[in-house]
Amino acid sequence: MNLSIEQMNIHRNAGAAQPLLVGYDPAPVHHAGQWWVVPTDGSDYQPAGLQVAAALDVLAQRVAAAQSAVPSPDQDAEP
Repeated sequence: MNLSIEQMNIHRNAGAAQPLLVGYDPAPVHHAGQWWVVPTDGSDYQPAGLQVAAALDVLAQRVAAAQSAVPSPDQDAEP
């Protein structure tokens, strides 16, 4: 089953799908327990294969680690 970019955007806007990198469209998205990707031809989102999904899991861990290492604007605020 494929999902159109519009359908995936509905899931993203509802918080049911998380992109690998916020602000990049289309980008790999984690939704319903799996990674979804858009082929280079720009067609609908498709479930990622096992090797691609494994690589995206590693990248997602790296992105999360990098984001946690950067202080959020809230942490810089003076009371």
